[in-house]
Amino acid sequence: MSTQCDECQCTNWPDLVIPYWAWTKISDAGDDSGMLCPTCILRRLEKMQVVCEVAVMSGPARSVSPETMMLLRTVENMELALRDGRENGYSGRLNPTPENGE
Repeated sequence: MSTQCDECQCTNWPDLVIPYWAWTKISDAGDDSGMLCPTCILRRLEKMQVVCEVAVMSGPARSVSPETMMLLRTVENMELALRDGRENGYSGRLNPTPENGE
């Protein structure tokens, strides 16, 4: 038996957990009943203007803070510029040329 989203009727999604207080604001019943997929959870949070923590609790993804993700992306872009010569916001600063005076 698979679980089905109460809103879009999709099945088989990764577990996205939000705090109980946030769930009570977006659930149809205002309590801990019901089942929503991650997409529908995020849509309802946005619609109700509820900002809260979320955690991916299953599947191959792991949740991190926005600050950690931005740091990871910055390091990744620097590595791509240095290692692969990829043109991105860091390539001009990391690959000195006579044109940029470095």
